[in-house]
Amino acid sequence: MSGVEPFAVTSLILQLLSGCLCGIQTISHMKGTKDEVRSAVLMLKLEEYRLTTWSLRSGASDGLLHSGLDENLVHRTLRHLKSLIGDTKTLCSSYGLAVQDSQPVPATTSIATGITRGRTFPTFLSKKIRTISVSGVRSQITWVLQDKSKFDRLLAIMRSLIDVLHQGLGDINFDTMREDIGFLRLQMVNLADKIDDVRSVTQAIEINEGLDSDACTCAVVKALRIGMETTLPMTTNGTTSSPILPESMQTIAPLRPRLLTSFSGNNRRGFANYDGSPVFVEWKRIVADETVARGLRIERQVATLATLLSIEKGPTFRSLRCLGSFEDTANFRYGFVYTLPNQSQSRVVSLFDLFYDSAFKASLTMRLELAQNLAITLLHIHTAGWLHKGIRSSNVLFFSNGSPASLDQPYLMGYDFSRFDGENEVSEKPVPNSEEDLYRHPSAHPAAPSRYRKEFDVYSFGLVLMEIAKWKPLKHIAKDFIGRSGCTPDSLEQMKKTFLEPISNKVMDDLGFRAGSIYTQVVMSCLGSLSLNMSNENADWGYREDLQEAFVEKVVKPLLSCSI
Repeated sequence: MSGVEPFAVTSLILQLLSGCLCGIQTISHMKGTKDEVRSAVLMLKLEEYRLTTWSLRSGASDGLLHSGLDENLVHRTLRHLKSLIGDTKTLCSSYGLAVQDSQPVPATTSIATGITRGRTFPTFLSKKIRTISVSGVRSQITWVLQDKSKFDRLLAIMRSLIDVLHQGLGDINFDTMREDIGFLRLQMVNLADKIDDVRSVTQAIEINEGLDSDACTCAVVKALRIGMETTLPMTTNGTTSSPILPESMQTIAPLRPRLLTSFSGNNRRGFANYDGSPVFVEWKRIVADETVARGLRIERQVATLATLLSIEKGPTFRSLRCLGSFEDTANFRYGFVYTLPNQSQSRVVSLFDLFYDSAFKASLTMRLELAQNLAITLLHIHTAGWLHKGIRSSNVLFFSNGSPASLDQPYLMGYDFSRFDGENEVSEKPVPNSEEDLYRHPSAHPAAPSRYRKEFDVYSFGLVLMEIAKWKPLKHIAKDFIGRSGCTPDSLEQMKKTFLEPISNKVMDDLGFRAGSIYTQVVMSCLGSLSLNMSNENADWGYREDLQEAFVEKVVKPLLSCSI
């Protein structure tokens, strides 16, 4: 290859790349058993996305490789990949496919076609990736999937070859692409509406990342959430079973209140022992005169939420694992019982409390890392189909035996009003509380008529980001906007408009001075531009796609890009 002119080399690479993508697209129209095909096509399309992402970052999609890349390695890798997916005989004999029909047809394929359009696969990739058309003639083969295990071997080889291309771009580009693909997997979980779709996404994630990944955790929670929206029969041993969920994803039985002893805390939360082991308890108060029907729905909602919170989570999903819930009828409340991060820890402090701790000095590096951790946690909560409904600094907790040495182990708690993001769910209105209402979007105030939506969580998160940067509680930042009348929808609306004022904005100017322009723009996005479709009460598929993508692109990625 050393004697070939650079343009000729890259033209050959462009042809090989086009052949690879054309072959992938042909195979992706395979037929066969519905569930197996769904999973196989999803995994195949993930590899297509990884290849198209590489083509953009390497310059191959422009017909000219970036300097520093090994053209010989790129050529050999693409040639191997093209021959792998273009060899009909080998695909049939070794990789579980069979040919049903074959005929040559003219076709226009494209580089960077993204993921198949449809409700199972995200459409946003098609909009994000630039397209380069390559005309030609290809064989329109109708493939049939006969052996999924053999086809998985083909995918594994494809994945390893595309890994070689990614690694050739260097550590920074490689890490960035891995991050992008991680967000893609979360988006697929977010958009999966049916249990079969979630299972297919879970299988694809398991093959690529393993069951311990955060995306897989979100997929499992999403599957459980979808399954529990149906009426599930009770088995003879008292546990809930469902034909559409694996046995490991069943609802957990209510805890026994008499086993909870030695509670020490307040009417919100505290430490206790459950059946002899140290635990953490959070309380959910209920209205004493609830109707029977509504009370039963809230009881079911509490049990369901406890089950969702009981699933083991990855290290970036910053929430305690719930052991279960119980009803404290004498005090009109439910208790959520959680395991402790470490059973020797006996002290908890909230972010709100730390603002008043003059002895605790939080560096800008520590505060930025805290903001990043919380952003990813909120992304996971929304991906799994939850609404938190209580994001504020008093619900960001740190556990220790004494004062926390850093902010790198936060836990987002306060799920007492959390629920599924579904039209049929009970949307409880909290009792008005000025300190808590201050963090609510004006349309999420207890006196407002709107049902709660994800963008309200994003708005509250933006206010917490402001607190973290200024290292002071919101009530001091907003003291000029909230008068003696307390928090009303009107006063919250005035505060929101003031924070978003484009000219002579002292609050945001100070924020920029303390945390920089990128961080400030993230806060502005949370408070303003991410409030999509605010007049639309129905969170349809396209709306969820746009909101999640916007949160990743305007909040999560910019925060992760910040460094001190």
